[in-house]
Amino acid sequence: MSDGMNQPLAAIIKQLNKEEPKKMIKKLLNDMGEILQTASADAEKFDEKGNASAGRRIRMAMQNLKKKAQAVRIAVTEAKKG
Repeated sequence: MSDGMNQPLAAIIKQLNKEEPKKMIKKLLNDMGEILQTASADAEKFDEKGNASAGRRIRMAMQNLKKKAQAVRIAVTEAKKG
């Protein structure tokens, strides 16, 4: 995972205020894609091998995905405003 994947939502919003919202949306969506790719690989390990650690990583990835999705919603709203 790249840097910033585990950033708290407040940090993402603070960064949003510094960058143009439209550019931030693309960055967030790319991050979400990376999170899903990693989670997909962990899902295979969890399903096929019963790897409990992979299951924990999937759950953590879904939390991060939720944060990124909320940040995208905020960025879209900001972009529409101005």
